[in-house]
Amino acid sequence: MKLNLLALIASGALGLAIATTAVAAPTDSAESLATARVSYTDLNLATDAGMGRLYARLRSASASVCGHADIRDLKAVSQEQACVAHALAGAIEQLGHANSTRLAAL
Repeated sequence: MKLNLLALIASGALGLAIATTAVAAPTDSAESLATARVSYTDLNLATDAGMGRLYARLRSASASVCGHADIRDLKAVSQEQACVAHALAGAIEQLGHANSTRLAAL
């Protein structure tokens, strides 16, 4: 699938892996994927605090794999923001409906 981004890939209860290709270069090659593993085994997802910490980790990992654009390049900044939003949305979707709904409500 040719996309600038790949959504998160769930890896069971051990954590999530965030994967994204370079923002400017669509490709099918797995070699060009940037990934980050997000562990949440230490969090209590039954609490708002645990869900908040998970969201912060996912947001940070999404920003990490998407890179940081030069603020003077508005197109690159826009692409970075779209990458982060897409990766984060994919991560939340991979958590399952109940947790996705709770994260969206935070």
